[in-house]
Amino acid sequence: MRTTAAAALALFAAVPSLAALSVPETLVGLRNLTAQTKELQASAKDVSIINGILLILDLGPLPKVIYGFANIVTSANDLVNRLDGSTPVAVDADATTVSDAFKEFSFQHVTLINLLIARSGLFNTLPIIGAPVADVLRNIEDATDDIAIALNKFLPTKGSQITEYHDELIETLKRGVDAFNGILSSNTYTGKKEAPVSRVKRALYVGN
Repeated sequence: MRTTAAAALALFAAVPSLAALSVPETLVGLRNLTAQTKELQASAKDVSIINGILLILDLGPLPKVIYGFANIVTSANDLVNRLDGSTPVAVDADATTVSDAFKEFSFQHVTLINLLIARSGLFNTLPIIGAPVADVLRNIEDATDDIAIALNKFLPTKGSQITEYHDELIETLKRGVDAFNGILSSNTYTGKKEAPVSRVKRALYVGN
C-alpha cells in the first residue's frame, strides 16, 4: 500500500504544472498583448477636444482606450502568473525570440502612449478627464514591471535586454501619467524612472 502511494506521489511530482508556460505559449501571450496594444492606437488617434469630453458619459474613444488598457493589465497578470514556475529557457535562439516579442510589445506600447501624450494638452486642466487615464497608465506601469521581472527569470541570458525594453516603456508611461495629471507637458519632462525600474533591477540582481 505504501509502495503504491509513493509511486503515485512520484508520478504526480513528475507531471509539469499545468500553469507553466512553454516558449511558444509565452510568445502567444506576449503577441496577444502587442495585438491588444496596436488595436488601441486607432482609438488614441481619434481623441479630440470634442469627443474627449464624452468620457464623462462613457462615450467616445477615451473609454475604449481606458477599458483596453484594463484588459491588457488582466492579460498581463495572467501571463505573469503562468510564467511563475516555468522552466527557464536554455536555448539562446528561443530566448532571443521571446525577448524580441517583449521588445515589440514595448515598442507598440511606447507608440500608443506617445499618441496619448500628444493629445494630453487638451485635457490636462480637466482632472475629470485626465485622472482616469493617468490611473490606468499607473496600472500598466505595475503590469510592465511584473512582466519584466517574470521574463528576467524565464530568460536568464536576456536580463539586460528585457530591462532595457522595460525601462524605455516605463519612462514613456511616466511621461503619460505626468501629462494627464497636468504636472508637466510632454515637451518638458525631466523626471527619472526611479521606483519601477529599481524594482525590476533589484529582482534581476537577486536572480543573479
